[in-house]
Amino acid sequence: MNSWVNLSIFSVFLGVGLLIACKSTEQKKSQTSQQSVFTLETNGFNPGCYTIASDNGKQFWKRSRAGTYSRTSKRSDAEIFYIAPVFEEGLILLDNKDHYVSIGSRGLLMETEQPDQNAEWRFVAQSNGLHQLFHIASNKPVARQIFNRLGTTDIPSKALDLTVAKVNSGCTDLRKDEPSLSYTAYRDPPSKSVNEPIHGYMDMHLHLFSNLAFNGNVISGAPFDKYGIRQALDSCRFEHGRNGLLDTSGIVQREKIAHSTSGFPKFSEWPNWDGYSHQTAYYRWLRRAHKSGLKIVNMLATNNSVVCKLSNGDLPCSDMEAVDRQIAGAFKLVDFLDWQAGGKGLG
Repeated sequence: MNSWVNLSIFSVFLGVGLLIACKSTEQKKSQTSQQSVFTLETNGFNPGCYTIASDNGKQFWKRSRAGTYSRTSKRSDAEIFYIAPVFEEGLILLDNKDHYVSIGSRGLLMETEQPDQNAEWRFVAQSNGLHQLFHIASNKPVARQIFNRLGTTDIPSKALDLTVAKVNSGCTDLRKDEPSLSYTAYRDPPSKSVNEPIHGYMDMHLHLFSNLAFNGNVISGAPFDKYGIRQALDSCRFEHGRNGLLDTSGIVQREKIAHSTSGFPKFSEWPNWDGYSHQTAYYRWLRRAHKSGLKIVNMLATNNSVVCKLSNGDLPCSDMEAVDRQIAGAFKLVDFLDWQAGGKGLG
């Protein structure tokens, strides 16, 4: 997989430059070829649709009306989960209602619409050829609880041995959410050396991680999220309030009092060319631009302590802390891209 990102970070007043440039194909050929994470097996499971069953495949997992998970002997009632790797470690399980399997009170398995570390799992192979499912944050396996509900346990001997079977359809494949990389082809002139000039165009001014500036409550949307575009570009209502009426920065700069807060997948009113308070450079959009000739992006870290203090956020308003957050965000993106490509330096 050809590399498309190389970072060089430097400070300018309260700014930080992020250089995004293409490495040559010749460099990549010298490295071990790796599969994309979207085809790479993780914990022995390719991303896709699966059923989960215990008791030698006789008790299938299902979602209950109360948002918990239990077991059924009816194959027709079995929940079909989308199982896929998540950045850094572990797996996510998405049910038929597009809810993530997480942990609730008393360790019960519960649905959630907003994934976090409590929705990350790993399968551990057993000597009998079956698997046990462990909750990563608590390092506890899943077992049967009262009323046949599923939850985690402190007693290893109670862990359920599971049969995980892949099926052809019936789940929501989150990979289909991601923006297409279709683009207008741009071809570099033939290069004989990695030291030759880069051909293309440059974006001199981009606040790529401004969502981490101010107090984290002014700019809505992130350039990437480990759980995908649904979380990265979710509704901006949390930051901007109902109908965008708390979007002070956007109101002042656009001279427009209200806006639709709908994010992915509708994108009713943002991102747009004249917006100031929403993310406009999701990483796959940026990658598509790179394929069309964008070879260098100058990423400026920004902050304004006055604006920060006037907004209702949780992050510190210190300029240096805001800059550090954005630098860390840039390196995190590099790690994310490497992980997708299959290894360090391959992203």
